[in-house]
Amino acid sequence: MLNSLVKFTMQYSEEQLNYFRLCHVGFNLVPEGLRRIFKQEWNFRFKTPLGGEWQDTPQNGRQFFSKEGKRSRSKNARYLATVQSGNTTEWDCSCLFFAILYSDSIGSTLAVAIKSDVDDLRQVRNDIAHICEGKLTDAEFQNHIGRVLRSFTSLGLQVNDIEAVRKQTSFPTAELQNLASLVDTLKKESKRKEVDLQETRNTLRKKEEEVEVLTQEIEFKIEPFCILSSEPSHEVIRRTNDIKRLMEKLKDLQDATHDQQTVSTVYISGTPGCGKTQLARQLGQEFFATSRDSHGLTFVATINAESIETIATSYITLGKHLGITEYSLTKLETSRRERPPETIQYLKLLIMKRVRKFSKWLIIADNVDQLNAVRRFLPQTSSKEWGHGQVLFTTQNGSSIPCNAKHTYHESFSQGMEEDEAVNLLKSVSQIADEEKAKQVVKVLEYQPLALAAAAYYVQTVAATGSPHYSWADYLAVLMQGQREATEELLAKESPAYPHKMTTAIRLALKKAIENDTVLRQTFIFLSLGASESIPMESAVEFVHYYCEELPEELVESKISRSSLFLFANDGEGTKFMRLHSTVHNILKERSILNLESTESYENTATAIGIFHNLIRSEKTRLREEGYTYALLNKVKNHCKALLHYLKSQLTSLEGAFEDELVCFIDPWDIIHWMWSTAKICNTLRDFSSADWISEIACNLLDKWNCQDTGLPNVILKVGVLSVRGTVHMNIGKYQQAKELFEQALSIQQTFVEEFNMAAGVSRMELGDAPNKQSKVCNWLLMSIEYVPLADLYNDLGMVYCFTEQHNQAIEQLEKALEILKMTYGEDHPRVPETYNRLGFVYSEIGKYKEAKDLLEKAVHILAKNYGEEHVYVADTCCLLAKANTHNEEYETAKELYVRALKVQMKIRGEDLSVAHSYFGLGGVFHSIGQNEKAKEQYEKGLVIQRTIFNEENAIIARTYSSLGEIYRGMEELSQATHHHNKALNILKNTFGEGHRDVAACYTRLGHCFLSIQQYNEAKENYEKALMIPKKIFGEEHRDVATGYYNLANMYEEIGEYKEAIELYKNSLAIRRKIDGDKHSEVERIFIKLKTINKRLKRNVKKTKTKQSQGRPEEE
Repeated sequence: MLNSLVKFTMQYSEEQLNYFRLCHVGFNLVPEGLRRIFKQEWNFRFKTPLGGEWQDTPQNGRQFFSKEGKRSRSKNARYLATVQSGNTTEWDCSCLFFAILYSDSIGSTLAVAIKSDVDDLRQVRNDIAHICEGKLTDAEFQNHIGRVLRSFTSLGLQVNDIEAVRKQTSFPTAELQNLASLVDTLKKESKRKEVDLQETRNTLRKKEEEVEVLTQEIEFKIEPFCILSSEPSHEVIRRTNDIKRLMEKLKDLQDATHDQQTVSTVYISGTPGCGKTQLARQLGQEFFATSRDSHGLTFVATINAESIETIATSYITLGKHLGITEYSLTKLETSRRERPPETIQYLKLLIMKRVRKFSKWLIIADNVDQLNAVRRFLPQTSSKEWGHGQVLFTTQNGSSIPCNAKHTYHESFSQGMEEDEAVNLLKSVSQIADEEKAKQVVKVLEYQPLALAAAAYYVQTVAATGSPHYSWADYLAVLMQGQREATEELLAKESPAYPHKMTTAIRLALKKAIENDTVLRQTFIFLSLGASESIPMESAVEFVHYYCEELPEELVESKISRSSLFLFANDGEGTKFMRLHSTVHNILKERSILNLESTESYENTATAIGIFHNLIRSEKTRLREEGYTYALLNKVKNHCKALLHYLKSQLTSLEGAFEDELVCFIDPWDIIHWMWSTAKICNTLRDFSSADWISEIACNLLDKWNCQDTGLPNVILKVGVLSVRGTVHMNIGKYQQAKELFEQALSIQQTFVEEFNMAAGVSRMELGDAPNKQSKVCNWLLMSIEYVPLADLYNDLGMVYCFTEQHNQAIEQLEKALEILKMTYGEDHPRVPETYNRLGFVYSEIGKYKEAKDLLEKAVHILAKNYGEEHVYVADTCCLLAKANTHNEEYETAKELYVRALKVQMKIRGEDLSVAHSYFGLGGVFHSIGQNEKAKEQYEKGLVIQRTIFNEENAIIARTYSSLGEIYRGMEELSQATHHHNKALNILKNTFGEGHRDVAACYTRLGHCFLSIQQYNEAKENYEKALMIPKKIFGEEHRDVATGYYNLANMYEEIGEYKEAIELYKNSLAIRRKIDGDKHSEVERIFIKLKTINKRLKRNVKKTKTKQSQGRPEEE
């Protein structure tokens, strides 16, 4: 029968089969593709406006019809009759080509590329329809099918079916299909039998595995074990005190949970690189070592808690140590990759039973990123299921750590290592034993273990590979060039314990915090605008709250406090401070990580200006309070400077772009006021270079706006800015410029007073019938507004005249100020002693020490009357009085006054700048009476205080170095003396330039040192430099010039060149007589010098004549 069927089956040629296959593609597969393209284009255009996509409904057909114009409806009536049904399965190729290519709704707006591809399909369909013989060669078939494939691919349509037709090699008939079906049935039967056989084999193997598992469990012996994180390749310094403290906390928690046999938890948080992992590793070692000595089993296990996947992997490792069979773990290994959470939960059940067999255990969950996400996979605090054990978490993110929870302890290690341990780490890894430099490095790297390890490894590697003399000084120079991140690469590449460079790790942590928390983002923005100094947390909270008004301030503070990316400290008076690590601050300074738009940037800047200005105001108020130190004022100054530098970097011209940028968010006068205040505190803290450029900007802005408003606030601002600029010039020795600025400010204030008096005259007339008390109050207020600023300017001018040796004019200006202050406030007001102090200074300068003492004693009396004997203002004025007594050689009285002042200052202020000045004054007294060891001790005490307030390059510290140099000279330790004078000279030249009075004083003192060791050329060179500076600043007729001539004369006298000495002494004498008169002590001293030299000259002439008369040659 089968043979008969095969015999009568019709046979087809290859060319006919090619034709049949192409017809199948053209009339079946192409229409399916066209339907998809039609729906795609329709939905793209009309889905939204018509309220629905094409769903082959009559409504869709009517919508299509309504989109066609009259011409289209007439021309394509036959196609539209079919289209109106809406069912695309009824549309043939012609209908679909019309709808896509030629309809008004789609064809008129069809993309060129799509139109080209669809039209190509249309041409293929037409070619098929015109084939007469029903045959296609292989080449023709491949050409047509290739065109269809290209169009389908370009249109994004599936080509699998077309490829199947193109590759088809057999075309079975019905008979062959029946035979194939019979064969397939036989194959299925055979396969079913094979499956049954395999199931039997699997059951047998499973039984064998179960026997093996039971055998392993019976034979497994539980033993103590310790699994720790990777150890660094370099030597690790044990953090002894930290380990001891944490072990005590672990024991306290263990004892507290002993009766309940529950789990307790410890959290270690901190910035990336603070050593959390290695600290946990050391703690695990200590825990295991001490616990093994006790009864019962112990284990320590480290879980990499960076992600759920790493927890699952770590649990499998823990399972092996706890005796879970290889068979179970192998099965779990597969599920771990596919379903980590389910795997962990199952592993927990297996592990939990075995953990309870241990009397003590510690699980270290290391590198936790999202605490809330991973906590559920680890033993829970107070849980009894796990037995009596402890969990130690290490995490960067402290925001999710529970506060004050039962059976928990949290400690942040963002502060880094202790100094001695940090230094030991540097020394052991780097193999460089320079402890002094190592201390500088640990301070710069802020005691952060990863940064220290990277630095030491870098230095050790560089020294071992070609630069044997490479030192910590060289490394610090690299840091100063901003190449810190490059030095971290070596350790990150070569040590598996550190997957990231510290800078990279911090950058990742910052990015995450900024993206996920608005409060932290705004806090970082605020801190990025200032310096790296600490700042009151309330300032940061104020900034954040400005942008997050919906959040209570206490919630903002809580969010900030729980972040490990900040460092916190208290000042002992209840104020909480915060700051950033230098690396964090440097990354934020790059700005790109904050992703700020320019408008947001200017608004942030304006807000920060307001906050910093408020800080300045509050600190200036506190200057008058008991117990105040300059430390915070110095930090505020540095924040303001950093913000100004940022402004300069943001704005093309700091004076030219305010109107368009910042003034949208802040009044221009507020900006100038802030700059004025910042320049004033720079002056107060002797940061003259900063005061100079800041006050210059403020003055330029005043000139630019040239505001004609003569109202009180603007007058006060103008006078204030000019006055502070004048004070800057006075402090840096530019006395003429200072005088001009003070006089300009004085002119503005006097004009204001005149205009105000005209208006106020009416007011005073109207006050005629008012009660007498009220009249007095109003007049006092008017005097304060009009005349007190004049008194301040007279005081400033008085000091300029004093420094330029115009002492009569100085006294005249100061007495004007004194008269105004007395008239305004009365004789016993605390403002009056300010001018008494200045007058006392002037009288001391001209040698009238009695007058100076009388004035200063008045000042002390008035201040004591107002504030009491033990007040800092009284103590400060006692120091001035003590200085006058020192000049008058009343040393015991001076000592008593300094000791009295120090007692009050120390009690009220602690070790602040005023205490340092008192130490210096007392040291000066000891130096004057030849007790140089005691003098040195006092100066060193003061220097320690200064260093806590100022950086090493500050002019105040330079002056202290110079004073110490003089003390060493008095002790005849001349190498130390020249060393200190040179240090002072370098700082002062960098601060003020060559032409400053203090620089001249350093040259003079260096000249004294060289003269003492008979290095006359060097002495002469320094004396001449010292002479040239005051001549350039003051002209010929000035005391400093007279002193310069005297020093040179003294040197020439010592080397026996008497003619030059006499000429120079006469120059000095002429100036002194003109300034001080004939009865001044210095004038008398020069007369004595000249008489002595003249006697020597006469004696020498007489000796020469005697020798000549005896016929002997003159001795050389």
